[in-house]
Amino acid sequence: MKKLAMVLGAGRGQIPVIDLCHEYGWEVLAVSVRGDYPGFKVAEYCEYIDIRDKERVLETGRNYGIDAVVSDQLDEAVPTAAYVAERMGLSGIPYEVVLRFTDKYIMRKVAA
Repeated sequence: MKKLAMVLGAGRGQIPVIDLCHEYGWEVLAVSVRGDYPGFKVAEYCEYIDIRDKERVLETGRNYGIDAVVSDQLDEAVPTAAYVAERMGLSGIPYEVVLRFTDKYIMRKVAA
């Protein structure tokens, strides 16, 4: 049975990640807002969702039964990827840790 990776974002910056998934025999679910993005053309599955909508992305991940969630070169995707991975029991950076390095207010508060 093939494994399924959810890739957050479908722009050209995600193509190397999608290609790497394919090299390892994984299928890809590309998630991004609607647009003429190259990742939609090479992924096996596509969902048109704002990647900042972590609840909808999580629901989609559960519906597809994803095995991994990743992104590359897309800072906006990091909190959502961590959120989805944590709630689905997948490998990833804990959501609270991600917030510490993506939200300057939280970072400064923790550092103090």
